[in-house]
Amino acid sequence: MSWKDPEFIALAIGGWGAVLSTLLAAREFLKERVRLSVSHRFTGDPDGDDEITIVNLSSAKIFVSNWELSWTPRWGSTASRIEASFEEIKPFEIAPQSKKSIHFAGPTKLSSGLKFQSGRKLVLSLWIHGRSHPKKLVLIRGPWSRN
Repeated sequence: MSWKDPEFIALAIGGWGAVLSTLLAAREFLKERVRLSVSHRFTGDPDGDDEITIVNLSSAKIFVSNWELSWTPRWGSTASRIEASFEEIKPFEIAPQSKKSIHFAGPTKLSSGLKFQSGRKLVLSLWIHGRSHPKKLVLIRGPWSRN
């Protein structure tokens, strides 16, 4: 088969179209996925406020129906949930390319009960509308924890 052969040209154009459409579909998928970043400020001061900030890096608005803080163990045993009465446990939304801060002060202060747990990660789990599993974001990594 020569490169001047009509069958070869049709095959080359078809192959190029398949590769191009696959790349465009992958780009669209990656652009539309939920991308979040998280940061925290735990002061340790009894009078200071603690704060967790969630940043929506994606181009779509997200709706969070529930969230939870927990220590996730190193080797697959059960996570220990941080028990506290959070005022902001109600649903909220984060606009595209913006952030939402969760403040902890007074009775909901975390630093007093937030002790470093060796080999564990402090994980913020977000239940986002349209997802079957929570999105888990790591706040603190223990010195021997993986990932």
